[in-house]
Amino acid sequence: MAIPADTVSLFLNVISTEATPTAKDGDLRVQLESGDTAHEWMKPDVTSLKGGL
Repeated sequence: MAIPADTVSLFLNVISTEATPTAKDGDLRVQLESGDTAHEWMKPDVTSLKGGL
């Protein structure tokens, strides 16, 4: 999906449709791209919760 150029924040909600949610194992890989070409996901250099500040 396209995100407008003037966007300053982005929220991602993960919603469970289970009546009683249970823990799931897996990876969630979010990658924002500039332009119309999607690239293969690459692990970021900084993976701490603080990020690359």
